[in-house]
Amino acid sequence: MSSSSSYGDFSKGFLEKGFGFETKGRKKRTLTEDGIPNSSSYIAYSHQDVENEGMVSAEVVHDFLKYFEEAKHQLVETMKDLDVLMIGFCPKFAITYKRKTKPPSSFTLKSLILSMAFLCSTRCLLLLFLISAVPLGFIISLERSKSSTHVYEYKSNGWLRECSKWDDVNRRFLVSYMEGGIGEIVVSDNDHQTVIAERTVIKESELSGNASLGIVIDRPRNRLVVASADVLGNLFSAVAAYDLTTWNRLFLTHLSGSGDGKAFADDVAVDEEGNAYVTDAKQSKIWKVGVNGELLSIIKSPLFTFKEWYENLIALNGIVYHPDGFLLVIHTVNGALYKINTKTEEVKLVKFVGGGSLRFGDGLELLDSSRLIVAGNPSARLVESLDGWETATVVGKFFGPLHRVATAATVKDGKVYLNHLVGFGIPNRKHNLVEAVFKPVR
Repeated sequence: MSSSSSYGDFSKGFLEKGFGFETKGRKKRTLTEDGIPNSSSYIAYSHQDVENEGMVSAEVVHDFLKYFEEAKHQLVETMKDLDVLMIGFCPKFAITYKRKTKPPSSFTLKSLILSMAFLCSTRCLLLLFLISAVPLGFIISLERSKSSTHVYEYKSNGWLRECSKWDDVNRRFLVSYMEGGIGEIVVSDNDHQTVIAERTVIKESELSGNASLGIVIDRPRNRLVVASADVLGNLFSAVAAYDLTTWNRLFLTHLSGSGDGKAFADDVAVDEEGNAYVTDAKQSKIWKVGVNGELLSIIKSPLFTFKEWYENLIALNGIVYHPDGFLLVIHTVNGALYKINTKTEEVKLVKFVGGGSLRFGDGLELLDSSRLIVAGNPSARLVESLDGWETATVVGKFFGPLHRVATAATVKDGKVYLNHLVGFGIPNRKHNLVEAVFKPVR
């Protein structure tokens, strides 16, 4: 029996048998993503010569095979992006056709069932295991590789840590918990080769079920200001302030609730007067809260939203206060950087010159008055402005442990350290604060 076959990029000898479709007749046609050939019908059979029992629409099988090919293509492209050599995971998924002389166009139900049975077979499970082992092995390899820059490693009981800020007076990092709460990591000059223990300093039952997200140290008032939100439902947002010595709560301001629509308090900055500015990553606005916790205003602008819906999925995110009296705020998906006057609440777009993009930027930190660190994807970018942040240029990039996801930046003794969201390890998770050393952008 003659046949025409369409093969994927599979290695040989992995499976002993496969399923296929053959064409019989003078014309041989192959099912492609272009569709089923018109005025023809096909019988599906296995290499074990399954008999014709029951009919299933040709379009159903076509859609199934098309989905398989798309999934395979995406997997291959992902492996290429990871610079992983893909050995091949299926030897013989031949698709051939056997032509009938009478309409309608159809496939046998028994063959389709056998094909689906393959997906539930031991071989298929082994195949899936091997596929999943590739990214797992890649992550393990990254974890075992030595960082090219200095790393503070600390152990924790939680998987996710959203933000870290360096408290120079008390010689410690303060970190926010995605499960809610604040921890401290006290460091010394001898901690370069040791794993430091995280200690919880804030854990409030009143905020149970909500994540602690962006944090900022308000040094003149000796307090820590924390943004909190309901991560899954986006039905609660708040900002709170705590004394840095006693950890007593100074205020808790509810910014949105279940009756206010969805919102997401993501990051926070404090101006010289003690006013807090909290970004809403869901509804593209900024809450302004007074020094004692009173809600003063809400900053909105048409510049905060974009025409394409997907560009508003994660909106206003990282925020910092500049000593010259304005805010710098990033839009995560679009990458736009805003300059906002804290007195007039006027919003401007910072114009980028010389190329570069801040797409998928997250936390912000000023290195000095003319240089801004943007954590995110890639791990961090260094942005410079020579005209008071009317225009800016991406002048440096740093690529750290991408699998851990950089979410925030802080400056310790003149060096930039990146907070990473994900921790690894059982029973204690190990988190990394990685020094970012920027390479110039050419």
